Amino acid sequence: MTEKERRLKKQLDRTWVSLSRIVNTAMNLDNSLDEGAIDTDFAFTALLEFVKQEYLKNTVDCLKIEEETDND
Repeated sequence: MTEKERRLKKQLDRTWVSLSRIVNTAMNLDNSLDEGAIDTDFAFTALLEFVKQEYLKNTVDCLKIEEETDND
């Protein structure tokens, strides 16, 4: 496996972890909605904010991977 392939695999792995967190959060919010513990506006806002945070975190992680590869 080339260095570029390793870097891309690492980025893909990080993206899947991020996506998994988003899906789990959405499922937890859905359960809370079903139980009446939270309202729809709160759930949507919370999920949107979580998606933004995960996107930014994943972007930073991928940039770090790029930087590590460039330094090697």
